[in-house]
Amino acid sequence: VTLAFVNVGANIGTTCLNAYDAGFRRIVAVEPEPENFRLLEQNLAHLPDATIALHQIAIGEARGKATLHRHATNLGGHSLVGTAQVGRDAGKIDVAVEPLVTVLPPATPFVLFVDVEGFEPQVLRGGANEILRDCRALALEVTPSKYSTADSTDLCARLAAFAKECALIPSGERRSTQDIARLMSERRTGHFDVAMVRT
Repeated sequence: VTLAFVNVGANIGTTCLNAYDAGFRRIVAVEPEPENFRLLEQNLAHLPDATIALHQIAIGEARGKATLHRHATNLGGHSLVGTAQVGRDAGKIDVAVEPLVTVLPPATPFVLFVDVEGFEPQVLRGGANEILRDCRALALEVTPSKYSTADSTDLCARLAAFAKECALIPSGERRSTQDIARLMSERRTGHFDVAMVRT
């Protein structure tokens, strides 16, 4: 069975191209912002021997609508949580939100990469069943400043249930997933990336 690469918050496709270079040939990319999605389509249009599925939606806890706050100078800074920095707000748009199962190939093992500027807890909650059943590895950006206390607690619990150990990106330093709560406390104003393999 082919392992799929699922990129939630695919932006303009850089991570998907890296996944393709690493050998993935089944790629699912999700990006709600229209201009980013246009560039995503262009960048992934001509990959030889690849099956590409693109979705112009957001992934969240349940089907519905959400407000996307656009960043004026950073194509990766658009967020469903809060607004852009003062002077960098490029307005907001409503986007469709669907749970993760909407974009997953049925009964296919997958690797999940999530970078959604603070909406990570909602993505994992909405995809809980599929992640527990079929996800083999998980990488995500952790953005503590954009989480409520309840979301922080929930995210830490879900990551600890997924794997006992994680690697910090890009250093590769290995840590217990139980340490993620402390890392979040230490980096309240920034963000960090973690990757883990299902245990």
